[in-house]
Amino acid sequence: MPIQEVSPSLANQLLGCRLRAGFARDPTLTHWRRPTTYSALGLVAHTVSEAVFGHGHWPSDANAVRDKLQDLWNEETERQAARLAAAWHPAIPPPADQWPGYALTRARTIRRGERILDAQRRPVQSVHAPSGSQGSGIEVSLRDTDTGLFGRADRIERDGSSVRVVDLKTGLNQGEPTDEQRRQLLLYALLVQRTTGTWPATVAIEDAAGLQQVAALEPAEAEAALAEVRTAVNQFNQDVAAGDLVTSAAPGPDRCRWCSFRAICWPYWEAVSSSWGHRASCGNVLDAGATAGQTFLVLDIEGPSDRKGTRLHVSGLAGDPPSEATKAVVIDWTGETASGSVQARWSTILRSW
Repeated sequence: MPIQEVSPSLANQLLGCRLRAGFARDPTLTHWRRPTTYSALGLVAHTVSEAVFGHGHWPSDANAVRDKLQDLWNEETERQAARLAAAWHPAIPPPADQWPGYALTRARTIRRGERILDAQRRPVQSVHAPSGSQGSGIEVSLRDTDTGLFGRADRIERDGSSVRVVDLKTGLNQGEPTDEQRRQLLLYALLVQRTTGTWPATVAIEDAAGLQQVAALEPAEAEAALAEVRTAVNQFNQDVAAGDLVTSAAPGPDRCRWCSFRAICWPYWEAVSSSWGHRASCGNVLDAGATAGQTFLVLDIEGPSDRKGTRLHVSGLAGDPPSEATKAVVIDWTGETASGSVQARWSTILRSW
């Protein structure tokens, strides 16, 4: 369907791959967008971090503060773990304490909350929003009806007349802001200007330790980012109207590596090479069944094309064998494809038809 309104995250999708944006907007394909241990952990850390800046009551005793932060962390972890398990059933994701980076992210997030609350930081002041809106300094909803741009900023800080837009990143390896992160900040800054009439002075990425990478805002750069996004929206809508969205795909090893829709994206399978290191194969089903309670599948590989005609035996798959299938896609495993035999992970994706 054509795009009428665009968020900063959708803008990055469009500028990365218009076909992926099309997949993401199709309600019949939402089941392919499953959470991961990384996204689940990020949501936990984000929820706890932003709660520190909320207006709820926090105890003054240091031990009570730590207990409350830990309780909040545990509650959110249980919620995200349940969501992860439901999305991947019948596969069984690892327990939360085995998620990559769990212990360090938990420690950093709780320590950061303690430091902020111990310093009795002043509450973030609200951005002055249009009459009838409910803007606040945390998770601020912003919308520009003229351009169709909308979004929810993680935090907007004000110190006197100076405003800063802050985007919270909870990953452990946050370095210099990526082009996508920079674009998001610019678009949020533009939304603040459209909402308040005043440009923010700075934008910042804040990492899991509470350190901010601050940059001065150049309004012309934000306006240029908006123009680039509006062009991408127009191109997407033209592709949709022409029924020609597939030809807009430009597969590549980095662009496609973490895409949730690889299993159904034929431009990907036409382009992928084993040199990309994606551990993904599609082809004809030669055999499928169960041994010792575990499902296995044997593929005559068609993609990647440089492995065409070779066989791949995948063992340890979750769920029932695809006994009636003649074609299959398998993504994510342990082991080397060249050996001809690999082991499925809990997060292995199987599509068969």
